[in-house]
Amino acid sequence: MRTRFAALAVCVGMGVVAPVALAQSDQASPIITLDAALQRVADIHPELRLFGPRRQALDAERERAALKPALR
Repeated sequence: MRTRFAALAVCVGMGVVAPVALAQSDQASPIITLDAALQRVADIHPELRLFGPRRQALDAERERAALKPALR
């Protein structure tokens, strides 16, 4: 979740979200999801693609931490 907030902050800082919001308000275009927006940003700015693998690592770490200890 933090990854999404960080990516969203990057998008807002670069002015990516504002033009998309303005374009959508002028037209009756479909609503864009956050995942789709992040994918578009990754396509345009390849240097931001590190968020994907990092997110997968954090998800795996969280799942591992949630496991119960082995019974003895």
